[in-house]
Amino acid sequence: MLKMKLLVIGLAGVLAAGCSSTGTTDTADSRASRNYEFEVVDDNDKVTHICRNERATGSNIGRRNCRTVEQIESDRAEARAELERAQGSLVEPPPGG
Repeated sequence: MLKMKLLVIGLAGVLAAGCSSTGTTDTADSRASRNYEFEVVDDNDKVTHICRNERATGSNIGRRNCRTVEQIESDRAEARAELERAQGSLVEPPPGG
């Protein structure tokens, strides 16, 4: 009976030590490996497209998404304008004036 108790206590200690050592940190390198990004350049070394391998939520299958620099800047400007419009609608004028 004593051997059984010691075995259970020892096994619990091993399991606890194993669980505490499995933590991972999310570094820039690990994020880059999941969403691989690269630039497409022309003959004059000018960036024409930026491509990313993106995975949909819940999927391990990546899909390459390439956009021009102009498209990326346009999307950024539209998102910024939409955010400013949405934040502006939260501000209500004071009553009576």
